[in-house]
Amino acid sequence: MAAVHNAGHALGCLATGRSLQSAVTGQVCRGNPLGLTRGSDRFSWAVVCWSGPAAEAVLATRSDTSVREAAEWIWALYQAGLSGSPPSGDYPGPAATDPAVLAVALSVADANWAGIERIASVLSGATRSGHGVSEVSPRLIRDLIGSRDGADIAAAFGIWEPAIAEVKVYHGQPAGLRWP
Repeated sequence: MAAVHNAGHALGCLATGRSLQSAVTGQVCRGNPLGLTRGSDRFSWAVVCWSGPAAEAVLATRSDTSVREAAEWIWALYQAGLSGSPPSGDYPGPAATDPAVLAVALSVADANWAGIERIASVLSGATRSGHGVSEVSPRLIRDLIGSRDGADIAAAFGIWEPAIAEVKVYHGQPAGLRWP
């Protein structure tokens, strides 16, 4: 799961135009995705931060979890002020972030799912083969994604934005966390 989470952060970083300067590892991030520092644009920074949990939510929808359940799960994280890791000084919680960022992060992850899978596969493969901490260079990340460093998210946004809007209005409880 950490590989998918961090692959989501990497894709979110590139999709928002941020420079990916450090290697991506298969270890869980701790409130500071990819070791990046906060940018001046709060919305783009929040998209990068929420792209990790968004990748986890999109992964869940590839199995037996509905879009609504995934939206409820990420909304519960948002309400709790967490993005899948302990809060840190650089983390944009609910007070600092427009909830629309959730729909954007989910849409970026969904539209770029093939790239997230490729990055996560490389991260997971190195860990399984016993080569210690898996690490993927920024150059390899770009090669794995190809020229699409932020695919058109319009179709994905048409799925995720209504789900987040419905959950936001309903203030539903999480449907039960079936994934870590």
